Parts: sequence; structure tokens; C-alpha cells
Amino acid sequence: MLQPSRLIRATHVIAGSVVGNFTALFGKAFSGLLVYTISGNDQFTDPFVIVIVLVFLISLPLQIFLINASLAVNDLLYHIPNFYVFWNVGNILTGAIFYEETTHFSPENWILFLSGVAILFLGIFFTNVAALSKQNSKTSWSSISQATHNTTCAML
Repeated sequence: MLQPSRLIRATHVIAGSVVGNFTALFGKAFSGLLVYTISGNDQFTDPFVIVIVLVFLISLPLQIFLINASLAVNDLLYHIPNFYVFWNVGNILTGAIFYEETTHFSPENWILFLSGVAILFLGIFFTNVAALSKQNSKTSWSSISQATHNTTCAML
């Protein structure tokens, strides 16, 4: 079976995680709108609310579709950790930008935060090395099996 290129495989994972970031971002915005509306301050009078709700509702099934597309071309050992890292980093960045979650970080918080992100990337590096090793072993066993089959057929 012909495998897609690494770029195509990575693009599938990144596309799913970016849409997942939109889902999380607009889901948080939508839930905030609901909380304010339930507390008596109607937020659904602004036309921009329609954009928030539409993007949220469109991103939900689109995220599922893109994750399934990625799983169709990627091994689980490649998709899951890569998707997790891109999704996590994207959510960290969108939270820092849109909700200013890092504005009150002390130097100690920044050191711990960046150490955690570095550990996340180190883990994905080791997982990708294991996935590449698994893929190479499949290829070598497949070629050994094919060579054995060809030799057996030639003997007959």
C-alpha cells in the first residue's frame, strides 16, 4: 500500500488541530455568552454573536471530519501525539492572545510553563522516532517476506 508523503500526513494532523483550536476558542466564547445571558444580561443582540455561534457549530463536525481524514492516512502512533501537541500549543497561544491568560505570569511561571512545553515537544519527538522505527521494521519485514516468497516460488 502506498503511503502519502510526510507533508500530506502532517498537514492532515495540523488541519485537524487548528480546527480544534477554533472549536475550543469559539466554544469558550459561546459558553461565556450563555453565562451572561442566563444571568440576565442578554448577549444575543449583537450581530457578531451570530458569527461566534456559526463558527462554533461549523467547527464541531469539521473537526471530527478532519481527525477521521488524518486517521485514514496516518498511523495512530503518529496521529494522536502530534495532534495532541499541535492542539495543546494552539490552545495555549489562543488563550494567551484572546483571553490574556499569561499577562500575570511571574518569571517562575514562565520558566515552568516553557519547561512544560519543552517536555511536551520532547515527548512528541521520541514518539515520532518510535513510529518511524515501527514503520521501518514493517518495511524490512515486508521485504524479507516478499524475498522469501519469491525464492520459494522460484524453487517450485
